[in-house]
Amino acid sequence: MFPRILFAILLIISGLAVAGTPMEDFDAAQQLAKREKKDVLLSFPGVGPWWPTEGFYTETDDPWITEHFVLFEVPLNASASGEKATPVDRELVELRKWYHQDLDDPSDTFFLLDPSGRPYAELSVEEQPPDAYIPVLNEAQLRRANRDAAFEQACQAKGLKKARLLNKGLLAFDAGPVWNYDFLVDQYYQDVLAELISNDPKDVLSQAEELEERKEFAKEMGATESLKKLASDLNRVLEEGSDHAAVSTAIDQYLLRHPDFSVFNRQIVLAGKIEAAVILRDYAAAQKALDEVVSAFPDTELSKNLKSNILPEIEDARKRLAAGIDKAATIYAIRLDSFGGGLLDADGIETMEALKGLDHPPDNMLGRDSIDVEFSKVDLHLRLRNYKEALNALDRFVGYGAGSGRARHEDRELRPIILRGLNKKHPNEGKSPRDG
Repeated sequence: MFPRILFAILLIISGLAVAGTPMEDFDAAQQLAKREKKDVLLSFPGVGPWWPTEGFYTETDDPWITEHFVLFEVPLNASASGEKATPVDRELVELRKWYHQDLDDPSDTFFLLDPSGRPYAELSVEEQPPDAYIPVLNEAQLRRANRDAAFEQACQAKGLKKARLLNKGLLAFDAGPVWNYDFLVDQYYQDVLAELISNDPKDVLSQAEELEERKEFAKEMGATESLKKLASDLNRVLEEGSDHAAVSTAIDQYLLRHPDFSVFNRQIVLAGKIEAAVILRDYAAAQKALDEVVSAFPDTELSKNLKSNILPEIEDARKRLAAGIDKAATIYAIRLDSFGGGLLDADGIETMEALKGLDHPPDNMLGRDSIDVEFSKVDLHLRLRNYKEALNALDRFVGYGAGSGRARHEDRELRPIILRGLNKKHPNEGKSPRDG
C-alpha cells in the first residue's frame, strides 16, 4: 500500500463525495472504497511528447463505472509543471513515485486497486471517454474475482497445493488488459510470492527462479540509474573547471564502490575517461584512457569498437592539434557511452555535412518533424562549439515543445553548457547591460 507521509489533506466523508467526480484525497478515496466495497480507479494523466494530455478523463456519470469504482485522479503536479510545490503537490509526487510514474515526462496510465488498496491492473490509456473502457474494466474485475477465489482456496490448503493456488491467483491477471505484470507482482504481491515460494521448496512452479531473474534485471536497471547519476556528477566536475585527472580519480573511486557491476557496466564507466578527455580536447589523455580500457577488457566488443573506430579518430585529432588545426567536432557532455560513433569527428567534416543536410534535406527526410530537426541542430552546433547557433536552435526547439517534459529536460541540461561555452568565447555574450 502507498506509504503515508506526515500530513493529511481534508478527509472527504462518503456523504459529501459526488458520484462520478474524482476525489481530492487518496486516503479518503481508499476509505470510501472500503465502506462501499468498490475498487479504486487511480488515474495518472500525463504529458505527451509536445503537449499536455487529458489521459483517462475520470469525471463521469456513467452508472456502471460509478457503481464499481471510486475515482481518484492525480493531476499534473508541481514537479511536472515546474511550479513551486505545495504540501498537496508533495503528496501527489510521492503517489506518482510509488506507482513508478516519471516525474519529468509523466505518461497516461491508470491502476485498478481492490478495496484493500492492492493494485490488480495497470492499464494503458488513450484519450477517449471513460465509458469506452467499460469492457476492459469489466474484464479486469473478473480477473480480480478469479484471483480472490484462488487466494481464498489457498487459505485452506498447505504445501505444494497451497503454492499452486497462490500461483493461480497471481496468474489470473497475467493476460488480457493488464500490462507490466511482473512489476505489479514484485511491487505489490511480495507477501504472496514469499508464501508461494516457501510452500514450493523444490521450485516446481519456477517462481523462485523467475524471481531471481527479475531481481537480476532490476539490479541492471538500478545500475543504469546509478550510471546516469555518475554521468551527471562527472559533468559537474568538468563544469567546475577540474582537469582530466580529477575525472579519472572520480571514476576509479566509483568503480571501487561498485565491485558487483557487470563487465559491460564496468567497462563503460572506465571509458568515461575517454569521453572526458575528448571533451577537454586532450587527445593524448584520450589515447591513454582508450589503451587503459582495452587493456582491462581486451576481448569485448566494446574494446574492438574502440580500437577500430575511435582510436583512428583520436590519433587524427591529435596530429591535427599538433599542427595547429583544431576543427574536431566532439561530444560536449559525458554520457558513459564511449562505444558510440558520435564521440569524435576529428576534422568536423561529417558533422558539418550533417548540418547542411538539415538545412537542405534530401527527399527521404522531407517529412521529418521540425522539432527533431532543431534538436539535431543544437547537438551538431554544440559538437562544433558554435554556441550562438546552438542557443538559437535550442530556443526554437523549446518554443516548439513548450510545456512538454522533453523540452524542459533538454533545456535544463543543454542551456548551461551553451551559456558556459558562450562566456568562454565571448565573456559578455548574452548579458544584459545591468549585468555589467
